[in-house]
Amino acid sequence: MSEENITNPQGKDANVGDLQIEHDPERMTFEVVVDTNKRAVLEYRSNREGKMFLNSTEVPESLRGQGIAAKLVQHVFDYARENNYRIIPVCSYVKTYLKKHPEQQDLMASGIRLS
Repeated sequence: MSEENITNPQGKDANVGDLQIEHDPERMTFEVVVDTNKRAVLEYRSNREGKMFLNSTEVPESLRGQGIAAKLVQHVFDYARENNYRIIPVCSYVKTYLKKHPEQQDLMASGIRLS
């Protein structure tokens, strides 16, 4: 059984499955550290209206195809849901993820369409 502990807004780390996800609210990033020197990163910006702009998702080439980006995005969606954010997907990976997971589209800010 995998351990899941979703992060809180103060930037605490979380374990999602076997991945350690770190939230750095000052840098506005969520990161997965693998093998101590490889990082997968989701960068965002948020505003006072409660919107979270998911700008980019980067996974090192050697880590691609392992579902790391999907777990990272799902973790950010859980964070957004728990903290009453509405997301604006800017990143192409996040848009693709939302198309494959329509049950998550309720998190999108009003007026946002996936193209």
